[in-house]
Amino acid sequence: MAVLDHGVVSNRTKIRSVIVAIIIHLAVISITTGIVLLIAIPSWIAAYVISGRELAAIANEAFHFKKSYPFRYFGSSFGEFTHVFCHGQDLEERTLATIDRALKAQVPVSPLKAITITDIDGELRDPEERTFRVSTAGTTSRGTTVTLLLRYARFGQLQSVQWWVLAGGYVDRDKKFNFVAYAPLTIWFWLIPYLRRDHDIVPRLRSLYSSTYNYLDVETQVKGFHEVVFNALIEELEHNGIDTSELKVQRMQVMNISISGGQVQMGNVVQGAMNRVVNSAKGAGK
Repeated sequence: MAVLDHGVVSNRTKIRSVIVAIIIHLAVISITTGIVLLIAIPSWIAAYVISGRELAAIANEAFHFKKSYPFRYFGSSFGEFTHVFCHGQDLEERTLATIDRALKAQVPVSPLKAITITDIDGELRDPEERTFRVSTAGTTSRGTTVTLLLRYARFGQLQSVQWWVLAGGYVDRDKKFNFVAYAPLTIWFWLIPYLRRDHDIVPRLRSLYSSTYNYLDVETQVKGFHEVVFNALIEELEHNGIDTSELKVQRMQVMNISISGGQVQMGNVVQGAMNRVVNSAKGAGK
């Protein structure tokens, strides 16, 4: 699976991590005359079991969640956009078909396919399913997978297209080792939020490989997804006589996305564009 593909990266538990953990634990055990083991052993077991269960669900593409983090399999969001418009006809099939054609023609990604993501929260009477469309650019040479996730919704004559571009790293063996090894110290901070489904531990076990070339590859794919979807959406809406001036301004934000340190950064391009639009409108009204 994608989360297990680390590409050319040497994915291993680092010797330094093991040595440091052993020294720290031996020192603490010595100071407490072994009493700390009464807490440490259950903590190690709990962290190992929980991390294993969470990673198994991700590796098996188990598209379900409880209350929060529905997209955790796909990684972290590198841009989320929603466009709402009004039209008397249901444009869902035509819009999705236009976006799918554009993706196939312009970028080497998988075709849009429907997936069901289910909220299995125990407080619900029945699990709730929502349908999304997904396309992936595959895995970069350094183990990062960029994915487009898209949802179409209607509310009367109002229709919306919402999409996310997410980047997910590979399961990092060194991070998993440290997560378990230091559980006696950290479990007090994450266990209760985890049980309440307010905290997702999976990002603490995955790595978005930190290198300039990987960030360049990810940035290219992220921008590519956004640009294709924006252009295809504009094309379809204009074909149906819908004004897209606001959407075109929003599209400018995509051109100023930069990725550094595994974080997406939005510059001031869209704000500058909005200022120019506002100023032009004011000038026209004089």
